[in-house]
Amino acid sequence: MPYSPTYIASKTAQEAVARLCARLFNLPTTIARMNVSYGPNGGLPAYQFDAVLAGQPVQVLVNRPSVCSPIYQDDIIAQVGGLLAAAAVPATIVNWGGDDPVDVETYCSYMADMAALKPRFDRSRDGIRHTVTDNTRRRELVGECRVKWQNGMRRMVEARHPELKLRT
Repeated sequence: MPYSPTYIASKTAQEAVARLCARLFNLPTTIARMNVSYGPNGGLPAYQFDAVLAGQPVQVLVNRPSVCSPIYQDDIIAQVGGLLAAAAVPATIVNWGGDDPVDVETYCSYMADMAALKPRFDRSRDGIRHTVTDNTRRRELVGECRVKWQNGMRRMVEARHPELKLRT
């Protein structure tokens, strides 16, 4: 069973409704297409690290690397105002991901190594089909991300698991 079988359909439908409402009601709108968000409050990398901690495998695609553009919570918070200021009719559409593409196996291995663990990966057709976002428009509107993925992953693990003694 895929991780979230209705995710793509619901995301596409929500975007269509937002675009329609922007035009129909002359409502300035920004559609920010989120890639992989994460931070102390959660997100896919947090849940994948929880799986590593529990000794469970992290699901990845069988036929290609699962490369994404993770964006840390601090960058999301810093960019919200600028994205709202860019709202327009028709809707402003922008990809919202981090500036450093990384594959799931790399960042899961990085987090596991900090905790002296060894991750396991389950290669499956049902793995999440990540993509690297073209962040050119986001950079034009709100600038660069400040948190590199390695720093963000470390900060996330430290905040979510203070009981762990992490390697430096």
